[in-house]
Amino acid sequence: MRFNYLKTAVTFFFLSVTTIGSAQEFEDLIILYADGKYDKCLVKAEKYTDDDDTKRHPLPYLYMSMSFFEISKDASWVEKNEEFDGAFKDALSYAGKYAMKDARNDWEYHAEYLDFFLELQEVVLEDCRNYLADEDFSRAAGELGKLVRFMPNDPGAWLLNGVANQRNRNARNAMESFQESDKILEAEDFNFENLEDVQKEILKAGMMEYAKMQEFFRKKEEGVKMLDKGKIYFENDEEFAKFYDEYVNG
Repeated sequence: MRFNYLKTAVTFFFLSVTTIGSAQEFEDLIILYADGKYDKCLVKAEKYTDDDDTKRHPLPYLYMSMSFFEISKDASWVEKNEEFDGAFKDALSYAGKYAMKDARNDWEYHAEYLDFFLELQEVVLEDCRNYLADEDFSRAAGELGKLVRFMPNDPGAWLLNGVANQRNRNARNAMESFQESDKILEAEDFNFENLEDVQKEILKAGMMEYAKMQEFFRKKEEGVKMLDKGKIYFENDEEFAKFYDEYVNG
């Protein structure tokens, strides 16, 4: 998948002129990233984030996130530099910083780099499934809180974030997350089929974890209501059907 958003990056940079400044200013980041020199890409990108002329541009933060993410996949980077031990956490943090900048610019770059964000989301989903199974709600809420920053229109991400926060006893964040999820799902222009595969998976996970949460709080009827909503989207999904049957009829 990395090739897809790398190809997008190269094409986009050489053809685009942004409202903040010429994207060609960051040609060095493209080259370093394409060559797999992620450590040098981080150094260059960080300089841009410190420069008054470029620190408001979202792309240096995005390239820091992308570089940290690639580093997190390869243990040899940690062997070279133990500071990279938390590379995935840094990837999420810089994706959030990117989002703060790009949101002010009407999300100019988000669609161009969607493949990267979806790949990042896949790892978050897998992590959070494990965290929730281990009842490590704090870590789940931490990762999901960063995820919704750069995937703000993802109903499943918001829903699962709400569950993690509710189980972590942060009722305010939970309520806000549930409201965001409902707003997206109930919008007139919402179309489930327009979601990417990982977004469908996180929505399914969110609905099932919501049901588990309500059963824990002895409000199983609320869990049933959520699963009934889910049947609209996942009526042919074996995992969801099995969970629904055991939850409602078990």
